[in-house]
Amino acid sequence: MREFPKFHTKPFETDDERRRAASLPNATRQEMVTNLLVMDEQFDQVMDFIANRFHRPVDGGRHASGWIGGIIGESRTGKSWMAQYYASQHPHVLGDHGYSCPVIYVEAREDWDRIEFSKQIFLETGASAVPRLTLASMNTTVTRRLTQVHGQLLIVDDSQFLFETTPAKAATNRSLIHHVANQRQCNILLIGTEGVEFAIRSNDHLRNRGDFPAPIRLTSFDPKTPDGREAARTFLYEVEALLPFAVPSLLHRKEYVDDFLQASGGSRGRMMNFIVPAGCMAINEGSPCIQARHLRIACADRNPYGKDRVPFSQFEDGEN
Repeated sequence: MREFPKFHTKPFETDDERRRAASLPNATRQEMVTNLLVMDEQFDQVMDFIANRFHRPVDGGRHASGWIGGIIGESRTGKSWMAQYYASQHPHVLGDHGYSCPVIYVEAREDWDRIEFSKQIFLETGASAVPRLTLASMNTTVTRRLTQVHGQLLIVDDSQFLFETTPAKAATNRSLIHHVANQRQCNILLIGTEGVEFAIRSNDHLRNRGDFPAPIRLTSFDPKTPDGREAARTFLYEVEALLPFAVPSLLHRKEYVDDFLQASGGSRGRMMNFIVPAGCMAINEGSPCIQARHLRIACADRNPYGKDRVPFSQFEDGEN
């Protein structure tokens, strides 16, 4: 079964809190930087949809079942991180008769064969052994397993790979999703790119299982608009508040925002691709914060071949 990250979500609000965070062991601080999760308005919208309109839509009622829904967005916009966070809040519990798995998280891959989707459901629900699966039997075998573990919500991340494959594999994957939905044991939440929505809405059998509720579209920050730049700056401010350093790194300063947007194309995940290694460098050096040179090195390490300008090069060493 998957072990989810220990998400770091609590901002440091005072100088004293920042100093205490900076005095923690390096390994703890590294984990904080690596696993930080910004609980912003977008996060709240996604959690509200999953928790209150898709998974358990009635307070004190039972979980919803038989629907196929989605969280759709561009690559590296935080979809997977939020899906994993939600799953981590509903841990699997081992009892006298095996595991109880209210939320099951599966990550699809390009290299799956026609029965791997079924195998992964068994593995992610703590099965001690995967039964022999055939194309003829796997749908029934999987739904029996979901009933056995009291599954309420099946989350399939990177689910575009279920459909963007050979026709035979895509047909097998559609058949399994359709069969699980038909049993009305649980809901199915597909996390992925726009290809997922096209695959569901173009198939009447799948679309009719709930009409594919997918109200939130996750996009990158648009570097060409004032609103996009301001949204990026707000995101960086919220990231800054989660960093375990003695003084603020001021990642959200206006002079930095253009370089972050240039380096990342406006992608939240790609911004973190630079912030995380910069934070690790700063921890290693005993620096009071992430400085411009840490960001410059992180960007230089990832600069595309042939691209001369390295973001953050215009700032002096030691500047933050």
